[in-house]
Amino acid sequence: MYGAFLLWFMAELFETLPEVGDPEKPKFVLFFDEAHLLFDGAPKVFVDKIEQVVRLIRS
Repeated sequence: MYGAFLLWFMAELFETLPEVGDPEKPKFVLFFDEAHLLFDGAPKVFVDKIEQVVRLIRS
């Protein structure tokens, strides 16, 4: 459940936040507390999808 919520949340951020280029300081920072709950034993497909969404948000 945590993983599904996190994936949905990151996708929503990507879709709704405006493009700001490459600012000197970030306007929004997200820390994954208890990230081991998300990634320990997770299927490779899921980890790849999380990585893809994070890369899209960072680009």
